[in-house]
Amino acid sequence: MATNLEFITNQTTSGQALLDLTNVFTDNYDVYCITGKTFAPTVTQNLAYRLLDSTSTVISATEYDWAFMELTSYNAFVEQRSTTANYMGSISYSDANGTEGTGFALYIYNPNDSSSYTFGQWQASSFNTGSGLYGRKGISVHHSAEQITGIRFFVFSGTMEFEASIYGVK
Repeated sequence: MATNLEFITNQTTSGQALLDLTNVFTDNYDVYCITGKTFAPTVTQNLAYRLLDSTSTVISATEYDWAFMELTSYNAFVEQRSTTANYMGSISYSDANGTEGTGFALYIYNPNDSSSYTFGQWQASSFNTGSGLYGRKGISVHHSAEQITGIRFFVFSGTMEFEASIYGVK
């Protein structure tokens, strides 16, 4: 796989429940890398994502499959999965206000190809206050072949501070 990253954009949000990165997936790249940091929700929360179609409309139908491993230093590893989800995956977890920090790398494959499914792959790390290290490693697929031009990161309740950077992979 190619390893040269070309910076596209960096966006932040504060006091909102979502962050949309619109018109970032083009025919310039087949693979994108999104890095996230400063995920600080107002309540203990998972960070999830959905894709945006060619009109920047969020895809919230049950067109997603995902699976990930919860990798903790204080419990046995646990597998989570869904084959009928209305979101692409739960990337990361953070305590309320994210005082211990979190980060992730998410790769998106073939988003602009209208004849192919869009795939995701991620790994994240954070810290669960009072317990220890917490990580996730996951995969996902949007099982509808359509052109994808953006991505929405969101929390299920409360609001968040969040920063995301997106790169094209050459």
